[in-house]
Amino acid sequence: PKKGIAFAPGIISYAGSGPNSRTSQMFISYGSASSLGTQLWETPVGSVIEGLENAKEFYSYGDMPPWGKGPVQGKIHGHPEYIENEFPLTDKFVECHVQRLGGKAVDPEEERMARELEEEAPDQRSSEQMDKQKHRDMRH
Repeated sequence: PKKGIAFAPGIISYAGSGPNSRTSQMFISYGSASSLGTQLWETPVGSVIEGLENAKEFYSYGDMPPWGKGPVQGKIHGHPEYIENEFPLTDKFVECHVQRLGGKAVDPEEERMARELEEEAPDQRSSEQMDKQKHRDMRH
């Protein structure tokens, strides 16, 4: 029997082409694919739990050459103008929230405030800011 991880609809995974090939490119599986999940670099990292019907509406140029008319992978990294100029209809994420299993979603505003507090010297913080930080520290 074939070993691996089943890629059901909605599975989110890094894209890769061999050992140590994962970068920041990810994909969403729109259907079961027996060819995926058999290699070490094809490891699911999440799943769409709501709104998969919306993800299926993303514009697609298809797979990369030679299998489709999509972008050439090597030209994407470090060259956003390649996608913007050659594939202008490509959808992109403007905002994304990640929730850890068993945890709570991170509030972007709370995260920003925490980073600002970390950057300030402790003696420059107001007592209100220090109280907010203590409250956040106790929750985590």
